[in-house]
Amino acid sequence: MNKLAPIVLFVYNRPYHTAAVLNALAANKISVESDLFVFCDGAKENASDELLKQIKEVESIVDKESRFKKVNVIKSEVNKGLANSIIDGVTKIVNEYGKIIVLEDDLLVSGDFLEYMNAALQKYEASDNVACITGYVYPLKSNLQEAFFLKGADCWTWGTWSSKWKYFNTDAKQLLITINNKRLTKEFNFGNSYPYLQMLEERDQGKNQSWAILWYASAFIHNLYCLYPPVSLVKNIGNDGSGTHFTTNFNFFNTELKENLIIKLPDSVVENTEARKLFEQFFTLSKVSIPKRIYRKVKRILSNLIPKKINEGWQGNYSSWVNAMKECTGYDELEIPAKIKQAVLKVKSGEAKYERDSVTFDELYLYQPVVDALTASINNGKLHVCDFGGSLGSSYFQHRHLFSSLSDFKWTVVEQKHFVSIGNAEIAEKELSFCFTIEEALKHQSNQVLVLSSVLQYLPEPYVLIEKLMDYNFEFILIDRTAFVQGNKERLTKQIVPEYIYKATYPAWFFNEEKFKNAFTSKYQFVSQFVNDIPMPMKIDDDNVYWKGFYLKRKNG
Repeated sequence: MNKLAPIVLFVYNRPYHTAAVLNALAANKISVESDLFVFCDGAKENASDELLKQIKEVESIVDKESRFKKVNVIKSEVNKGLANSIIDGVTKIVNEYGKIIVLEDDLLVSGDFLEYMNAALQKYEASDNVACITGYVYPLKSNLQEAFFLKGADCWTWGTWSSKWKYFNTDAKQLLITINNKRLTKEFNFGNSYPYLQMLEERDQGKNQSWAILWYASAFIHNLYCLYPPVSLVKNIGNDGSGTHFTTNFNFFNTELKENLIIKLPDSVVENTEARKLFEQFFTLSKVSIPKRIYRKVKRILSNLIPKKINEGWQGNYSSWVNAMKECTGYDELEIPAKIKQAVLKVKSGEAKYERDSVTFDELYLYQPVVDALTASINNGKLHVCDFGGSLGSSYFQHRHLFSSLSDFKWTVVEQKHFVSIGNAEIAEKELSFCFTIEEALKHQSNQVLVLSSVLQYLPEPYVLIEKLMDYNFEFILIDRTAFVQGNKERLTKQIVPEYIYKATYPAWFFNEEKFKNAFTSKYQFVSQFVNDIPMPMKIDDDNVYWKGFYLKRKNG
């Protein structure tokens, strides 16, 4: 292989995303032979103390990076913004080195990424009609066996040459005129399945600062092509609200990273018409989010099975756990683990994609902030998860494909006796085990990550437990799907589970968020937080309620 292309990474204020991206890049075999350039954007005027702290943490991480042939860190004294940072940085490096591989701080790559990118950059460097190479492709339902070309350019990890970057045009108006005059609007919009022209118009009007739409349009009007892999070598981990442009809680373009791939590169540079149709179909389907489609599908099925007037949800405002329990059956009914077991076994065998509260789904749904937190917690190929109240491994089976290739992956569920008995007898795997206590779990794994998903609100003394949990000194704590009520109060309710799930009632807290967060601050700092956009009632009587999650890191000292 000829001299490797330099890697250019653009970062700003997301330390844990940056660390995760660097870890993934460094896991590539040829990373030690590659030069890395990191462009750090500066702080905005009147930046908050928290933002300044995050920027300093990012700079500290990249300053310590030493796993590449050479690391060059370029820090801006002012805030350029993502578009200007990328345009300036790419232009500088590609003109000096002739070719380049470009990433942003929320793009996690597979272990084969650099070899694929460099092989393609070498193969097509002399091709007049190839604009760029990308390691990302949407999760298409296809049988594509080799890399393929589509007209235009892409931006979620990409590589190019100075001979092609010269076509990059920052004049959105000129690009619009060319596309309209040549009557290319429908093709530019992938058969009108995606509003690329609208994005370009808004760029011209100053309504967005997208450099990517300029790059796509520049390549498109010059009849240049982008090479895509048949399966993605890249995963976006930034859709948690932490980034500049991505604020949605759901990743509509969620991809599963594949490892140890040998990707065949086509000899002819021609557009793959089958792939273009697949893109158009994907864009059309993605106009309605995957979580909403799943929910609508379940709701449609259940509407024919469940009486219209069913007594379910949350009610009451009890003065004590004892009083609430007088009207509840609790979580100890043997019917519950038995029903969950049947659902989990279907997931384990591949009959269903994932399970939640004994309900199975035929489409896998990954909640991006949870994936991001688990990914950021990985250290040198190790991820040890203690899933407190994790049922029969629901979260493990939902996420195992993302982490099973790690050199040291362990997931232990700490649960009640009847769950542990079933789990160890029928559910456990090499990476998955079940224990009665955290002490037992820590005998065979480290205290790396503690997961608390939809569990704390179902405990009689949650704040007492929080104090005990912090004594285990987990490096990270991931809290998800936890219930809160607005205002300066807390509310103890009775939850009535819909009978189509299982027949049960139990006490359920709705916490005061400030009090809840303060319970952790003596030993932990809050790295990120996210609101769960899930189909549950947002009001109980006159109280507004919501579900939220947090990612915490243990304080030093």
